[in-house]
Amino acid sequence: MYAFNLGYHLPEKPVAIMKRIIYLACTLLLPSALILSSCKKDDNSPDETILPGPTLDLIGNIGFVSNDAEMSVNAEFNVGVVATNSGSGKNLVSFIVVRTFMNIPDTVVNHSFSSPVFSWESSFNANQYIGKEEWVFCIKDENGKTANLFFTITTLDLTPIISFNGNTSFVSGDTSMIINSEFNVGIAANSVGGKNLVSFIVVRNFMSIPDTVADHSFSSPEFSWDSAFNANANIGNETWFFSITDEDGETADLYFVITTTSEEIAAFLNVNMSSFNDNSYGNFFSTSTGLVYFRNEATQNQELIDFAFYIGVTNHTTLGAPSNIDVIEVYNLVDWTTFNTTLFQEAPVTADEFDDIGSNYTFPSFTGGEDDINFLEFGDVVFFKTENEKLGFIKVNSINEKGDVINIDVKVMQ
Repeated sequence: MYAFNLGYHLPEKPVAIMKRIIYLACTLLLPSALILSSCKKDDNSPDETILPGPTLDLIGNIGFVSNDAEMSVNAEFNVGVVATNSGSGKNLVSFIVVRTFMNIPDTVVNHSFSSPVFSWESSFNANQYIGKEEWVFCIKDENGKTANLFFTITTLDLTPIISFNGNTSFVSGDTSMIINSEFNVGIAANSVGGKNLVSFIVVRNFMSIPDTVADHSFSSPEFSWDSAFNANANIGNETWFFSITDEDGETADLYFVITTTSEEIAAFLNVNMSSFNDNSYGNFFSTSTGLVYFRNEATQNQELIDFAFYIGVTNHTTLGAPSNIDVIEVYNLVDWTTFNTTLFQEAPVTADEFDDIGSNYTFPSFTGGEDDINFLEFGDVVFFKTENEKLGFIKVNSINEKGDVINIDVKVMQ
């Protein structure tokens, strides 16, 4: 902190030219009437040239800037002064504050008054750009004498650094996915300027409804986090916000938007399948190709097979996965090496609702745990999930009188 009396010539070395111009400008704020009246001297009045000038001090309380300081751009700070006439008997009449950045002065306070004492404080924001900004404070009395103070605020980018985990299995930018899809996200953060990070939050916002899904408090110069989530269960845009904060309240943010869409549906209609005892049609079905395979063909395409059809003495008309023990026994799959597990349950839709499913559809949550489903009848709708997590419905269109030929429609995720 520095103090200068503008009644004296100041050498250029310790004070920048711009500061001296600002100081001199301060002396011009005295009203002309006062200057003129000061020129008329009563022979009996004291010599005003020897009267003391005003005093000016910056408030040094905690939270107040009173010396050169460094802070983040746009950071808020407090500053204040107290001034007296030093017992001169002359009232203080004006106070100004000028901030100068890139040699451009800006007068942010200009008060006129008449009092032997003066105090003032206010809050400001540091410059929005990185650099040095000079702050000059000037008080003047009615005798034209001044007192001046200044400090320099150096603005830095002290915001924490935060970045997404960029691994291929992690979301790190705007993307689209099927509703309810699982995804991974992670961040890494570091503090700047030696301040500890203290909090991290994650908020997902869908249809203007925010939901805080992570809220961590801690104290460390570094922080990393990752987690798995499911995309929204509804179709639309969901914004994900990630915010890290340090002990000075400096915050850095990231965000991305996940656009959730419904499933594209593949439909395989009027599919005929035979049991092991009937050679009219194939016995195995693939939801990837939509084809029905005979036993020898299925053996050559084991990785594609999702279910088989047979009629049993106990289970009657049955659909079962290659992993099902009865399917393995009925079709003697001892030479197979790939046994895909498809799970089944009764579907939560009717046959008419099945028929209404178009090229896009959002399947409900699947909870089935059995790898076969028995006693199928005309009009039944079956819900299934394949080894590859594909969901689908099967509608039974017809079963022949003997029960060893079935006609089905299949609608499944592409």
